Amino acid sequence: MDLPVRPGPPGPDVLPEVREVRLTSSAELADQSLREARVRERFGVLVLAVRRADGTSEVTPSPETRLRPGDLLRVFGLPAQLAAFEAATADSADAPSARRKQRETLQGRPEIPSNGSGTTLRAPVQLWVVFAPDKGGPPKLS
Repeated sequence: MDLPVRPGPPGPDVLPEVREVRLTSSAELADQSLREARVRERFGVLVLAVRRADGTSEVTPSPETRLRPGDLLRVFGLPAQLAAFEAATADSADAPSARRKQRETLQGRPEIPSNGSGTTLRAPVQLWVVFAPDKGGPPKLS
């Protein structure tokens, strides 16, 4: 199936993606559980699977799953969320380039406050309003 490609920077109709991200030894998330690292709250991504360096895999990991250096994480989220997560899994030496990539991904998006982490994220925002026809349609604004 051929889908139309919209030229230009991504807008509010950006779809979530699945990416594989390798956790490095000096990453800020190394040696923490998913709960301790607050991956979902901080980055908004969902960790779908963890493949360990020894070849074992954990699909739909629990919050107590520990992230270890060398783990290959399969994560699901919007491109901006994934860029922030990739920056947190990179080596400290690679962090500036990862943050630059994150800024480029987030450029031109509306700012929204994060969940108390003290940083501001940019993400596509889409608002849907549904009115029930049996209730008289949309409310009157005065």
